[in-house]
Amino acid sequence: MSQSANKAARMGSRTLGEPCDDYPAPSLREQLALARRSRETAKANALRRWADKIGIDARDASWLSSRRELLGAGVESDAPRRFMTGEGKISALDVEPLPWLRMTETQITRPMADFLNDGGPARMAAFLRALPCAGVELPAAFDTSLARAEVTAVGGRVDLLVTGRTGSRTFGAAIEVKIDSGLKNPLGAYAAVARDAGLAVEGRSKGRPTGALVVLARSSKKSTRQRLSRNSGWKFVHWSGFLRRFERELATGVDDEDFRAFRRHIWDRFT
Repeated sequence: MSQSANKAARMGSRTLGEPCDDYPAPSLREQLALARRSRETAKANALRRWADKIGIDARDASWLSSRRELLGAGVESDAPRRFMTGEGKISALDVEPLPWLRMTETQITRPMADFLNDGGPARMAAFLRALPCAGVELPAAFDTSLARAEVTAVGGRVDLLVTGRTGSRTFGAAIEVKIDSGLKNPLGAYAAVARDAGLAVEGRSKGRPTGALVVLARSSKKSTRQRLSRNSGWKFVHWSGFLRRFERELATGVDDEDFRAFRRHIWDRFT
């Protein structure tokens, strides 16, 4: 019997739990490499734990500093938090983030719709004022409101469809949410869904618009700009600007702890 056959026979006759001596012990070089990787992992974990303890204000200050030119001269003030969130006593920035959490677009849009519905017409009005809805004169308040996620359209789904009613008029927005992917969605079909919901949208309806068509993303890629240029009425909105305006709108008191925690994750994810 060959040496390999003998080895196979020995391994085949082994019982569960019996030690295996057929595999050579790692060489000294391999052991040193393993120890080095273990030390590097330990250092990374220690740094991560330290970063989690340095405080929300320090992280936010670093974020503001890196985006000074984008955000404007307001960052130079002594109250960067007030610049971001207005005069509210508490905001999403006061919530400890969850750096390990990663959500998909659907995992963001569905909870957002739920939180908007939980907050009623007042929270919906705050959301729409923060978008902003270009050319749409929103009423001071809504009688009723509704937010829906993943609304079926021809060739796709509208990520968020939000509406508020005042008397016989319907206001709102159809929103396409983007994380990092490019814009390839059938925007014309999405605009049709907005019209079916009772929204008069710019360039696609007669009279004064009551609804906005919005692509909400972290950055405007060339492909996104090209697609928007071919679809009248659609506007690009940066996540960072929207979230800052939303925090200021929510400072009026239409907020809650769970919603703040959710927005804190979105803040860290998109800004």
